[in-house]
Amino acid sequence: MEVNDKKDFDNLKDFVKSELSFHTDLEFDLSQNLNSKKDQLNLCLALSKCSNLKSLSLFLTDNKIGPQGEKDFFMGLSKCENISILNITRKYDIVYPYLRSKILKMNKLVEFSIEQY
Repeated sequence: MEVNDKKDFDNLKDFVKSELSFHTDLEFDLSQNLNSKKDQLNLCLALSKCSNLKSLSLFLTDNKIGPQGEKDFFMGLSKCENISILNITRKYDIVYPYLRSKILKMNKLVEFSIEQY
């Protein structure tokens, strides 16, 4: 299998079952889909296996992700050493300072945004 260009997911199960190490450009609409700690952990573990990921756009509106969930998310994301573009969209959620400060320290990151509305 070859490295994929942009791939869109709106279902966590499909993403987890995909060839994770081949993704380079991902867009997720996981709105209202990460309400359990198990789902959040599955996303984090799957992201940690995306070794070729360069660009990630996440739509996480109306999810219940607390401070520990954001720490877990960063732990998975920190394994994506090639990521240079990260965009996160959230609605009515708090963006915890921990996540923002850790993401800004990622070496290859050239574009980063968190949009809240």
